[in-house]
Parts: sequence; C-alpha cells; structure tokens
Amino acid sequence: MGHVFPIEMYEAVVSLEEGADMAELAAGTAEDGKSFQLLVEARQLRKHSHAIRRMIEEREAAPVDESND
Repeated sequence: MGHVFPIEMYEAVVSLEEGADMAELAAGTAEDGKSFQLLVEARQLRKHSHAIRRMIEEREAAPVDESND
C-alpha cells in the first residue's frame, strides 16, 4: 500500500491559496507600491501551493516498490 500524505499537507495548500486570494483582494484597494508587493506575495503563495500539490500528486501516482521491505 502506498504512503498517504497527512491532512496537514492538504490544509497547507488550502491555506496558501486562501492567503493568495486575500493578498490579491487587498491589492485591488491598496496604494500602488503596496499593491505591487501584495501581488508579488500572492504569486509566491500560489507558487508554494502548487509545489506542495505537485509533491502530493507525484507521490500518489508513484508506484510502490515493495521489494525493499
């Protein structure tokens, strides 16, 4: 049986995506300089979220080699 990632991994993805959404929303009402910083932050949060999601998907899709057990 393959390894299943803990729920904390999924919660991290959701938290990062929600943080990105909030940063984008705040950027819409912020001053120009702060708006740019918030958009950069949103992009970084989404990048981290996608990286974790890829790790989860790759791990779930990877075949299990039980010959080393």
